Amino acid sequence: MRDVLESMTKTDLTSLAAELEIVGRSSMTKAQLIDAILATQEGGV
Repeated sequence: MRDVLESMTKTDLTSLAAELEIVGRSSMTKAQLIDAILATQEGGV
């Protein structure tokens, strides 16, 4: 899953983060977005 996310653009990741209602997404780096998306999908934060 991480490989798929890493192949996406930061804009696409930010859009996905918005769909997942991740707070603070607009100020996150690409790596932070990937970590936050993975954590959310794993039932984390």
